[in-house]
Amino acid sequence: MFSRPRAGSLGRDYIIDLVTTCPHFGGPRWWFRCPLSGCRVRKLYAHPSTGHFASRQTLGLTYQVCREEPLDHAARRAREPGVPSLWATGLPTLSGVT
Repeated sequence: MFSRPRAGSLGRDYIIDLVTTCPHFGGPRWWFRCPLSGCRVRKLYAHPSTGHFASRQTLGLTYQVCREEPLDHAARRAREPGVPSLWATGLPTLSGVT
């Protein structure tokens, strides 16, 4: 078990289980045990309002792209800096076609 108080914390102490697995290539692999669901995870996240630590799946956290419609995602990506614009270079043409 591992517990470390954070600077500026709200006075909460957490005890979080660490577990290991043995990969085929040798050496231990360390994992956190989610305090709420008990599942083995690589990262724990703090809940935005309560501050409780849990896995991403337990807290229902998803990436923005998972919540977007495909056309909204394409439009957002097109507005990002560094993404080449199709319209800046013009439409592709077929040379030699009459």
